[in-house]
Amino acid sequence: MTPLAWLVELYDPAARYLRRHGGRLRSRPRRRATDPGAAAFGSAVVFGPGVPGGARPATPEEMSDLSGRAGRHRDRHRAAVEAARRRWGDRALACARELLEHGSTVLPVDNATVRGRLVRLWRGDSVLELRASRDSGTTGSSTTTSSLTRLSRRHQDPQVIAEYLVHVIAQVDDGQRR
Repeated sequence: MTPLAWLVELYDPAARYLRRHGGRLRSRPRRRATDPGAAAFGSAVVFGPGVPGGARPATPEEMSDLSGRAGRHRDRHRAAVEAARRRWGDRALACARELLEHGSTVLPVDNATVRGRLVRLWRGDSVLELRASRDSGTTGSSTTTSSLTRLSRRHQDPQVIAEYLVHVIAQVDDGQRR
């Protein structure tokens, strides 16, 4: 580690925590367009057999189809968030208060469990770790979703944390209906 990186980590412990713990939450590393082998197209890309070079830019018709799918996905997610807010909002707010008071909480929702942990750091920032897991029941498979969120001092409010909890619940509920 360079002296500059060490100094930045000393004065920004939240960034260090996110860097050190963020990798275990991602299923695969993110690729950037500048990486060798990554498709460097400006927008949507089509992959598949029979495509020269393995990828090509999407046609206007494919872009329209992708745009429609994205809109439907966004609408479905918004509906899932609203449903989760109506159904679990009060319980999420109670769990947010518990997180602020004790540093951890467990929120059981239908066939899922949301576990939260608030890691307080010495310069006033905190990192909110949320992990939701759901058993599929008869199939024996399970689904897990995780998030790490940096919270500044002014965002350590029960309403803000409850909203993060609601969004994780919506992700789990939406995944269950697919």
